[in-house]
Amino acid sequence: MKIKYLGSGGGAGIPELFCSCRICENSRKNGGKEIRNRPLAVINEELCIDLPCDARSSFLQQGFDARKIRYLLITHNHYDHFMSENFFTRPEDWDSLDLFISKGSGAGLVKKCEELQKIKPQGTMRPICYPRVHLVKALEEFQAGNYSIVPIPANHAPELEAMNFIISYNGIHVLWLHDSGLMREETLRYLQNKDVCFSFVSLDCFLAKGEHAQSDHMNITQCACTVEQLKLSRCVNENTLIYLSHIGHLVNQTHEEIVNEARRFRFHVAYDGAEICI
Repeated sequence: MKIKYLGSGGGAGIPELFCSCRICENSRKNGGKEIRNRPLAVINEELCIDLPCDARSSFLQQGFDARKIRYLLITHNHYDHFMSENFFTRPEDWDSLDLFISKGSGAGLVKKCEELQKIKPQGTMRPICYPRVHLVKALEEFQAGNYSIVPIPANHAPELEAMNFIISYNGIHVLWLHDSGLMREETLRYLQNKDVCFSFVSLDCFLAKGEHAQSDHMNITQCACTVEQLKLSRCVNENTLIYLSHIGHLVNQTHEEIVNEARRFRFHVAYDGAEICI
């Protein structure tokens, strides 16, 4: 399995557009790994997790052809994770992809796609593309090609039924925990009963340690607490790769500073363009 982060930032990315804080100024000066677009990742170049408002820039900057995508998982309908207008283009040839999203986040998209299908091209105008939308429920496993996927309830945006994902492929199991605070009790119970050990875990690390406490995001200490919970449930072991992502300027650390602190916990730090083979 190959995982590639095309965007590793938080809600506004780094640098934030009008911000002059130390972190944003550092990113403008040094570029490279200090620049973070909004969260976006692809697995095996065909399964995509989230499609934020700056997805087009992320694909172009990382040299990835979005037309390779066959399956799209959406955590929730916030602009930094999903922008449905990305679909409203007129391609010359379009092999529709399968999009999986909760009802709380995707009901409006279903209606939009139904309306798009009724539009008849006139003159030289080509049909507008639309995905095949599948409304999925928390803790109900589904298939996307060769991937077995379980949406798990995120501790975030309950009105949108925000979800995280367990993604299984050829005996490899991935846990994707972005835009979530500490895991819910129901999620922990589910993982304990599922008896699965993850090869890879991607964690939300949006906040500074001990500051800006929010229940729907995590800092590195809370990420460490989450990993300990997973260890107690035998869901991770010493071979599990743990990556921190969804990193905003509120962390108040440069990439190098985050890497140095993460090393204490045996965590890795994602960056735009990071590629991991499992």
